[in-house]
Amino acid sequence: MSRQYQPGGDDLKELLSRQYQAGGDDFKEFLSRQYQAGGDDFKEFLSRQYQADSDDFKELLSRQYQAGGDDFKEFLSRQYQADSDDFKEFLSRQYQAGGDDFKEFLSRQYQAGGDDFKELLSRQYQAGGDDFKEFLSRQYQAGGDDFKEFLSRQYQADSDDFKEFLSRQYQAGGDDFKELLSRQYQAGGDDFKEFLSRQYQAGGDDFKDV
Repeated sequence: MSRQYQPGGDDLKELLSRQYQAGGDDFKEFLSRQYQAGGDDFKEFLSRQYQADSDDFKELLSRQYQAGGDDFKEFLSRQYQADSDDFKEFLSRQYQAGGDDFKEFLSRQYQAGGDDFKELLSRQYQAGGDDFKEFLSRQYQAGGDDFKEFLSRQYQADSDDFKEFLSRQYQAGGDDFKELLSRQYQAGGDDFKEFLSRQYQAGGDDFKDV
């Protein structure tokens, strides 16, 4: 007689986990379809499996993201909102691994606002990583008043690392970025003007050209 699994229940969740580890595209597609069908227990299963830190499971999340599906992307977003350091580190590693779709996800999540998500961008910047900083730069080039306002507010928060980022981006040129500095100056703000002044004092003909 086959074993009966209660809806939810640790036994069923452990079965799902072991079946996933055994692989098989059909089973992974099952996980995806079950997610689409909703159910808080199942989504909580996905979350707990992630917390358990299985590389295979995280790779499932990544591949499912690539396959699209607004519901799944909303799952990633809600998990972020729940403020798990492990999950945020997952977002960061996925970014490092590249993938235009994932980077576009980060961008769209930013556009949707949310102070928590913007704080993620800021903390990731602090942690360094040329790839991430280049992401910030490219997002700036793509425009978007919200993103530029993010750069401005981060400046106001007075982080030396962030100001050094603005300075290096300026040195790298780019008329759009220089126009940001100029417009921010026009908008006033003693702190920003003092930044421009100190950068000027530090020299650099390119910067003085602003």
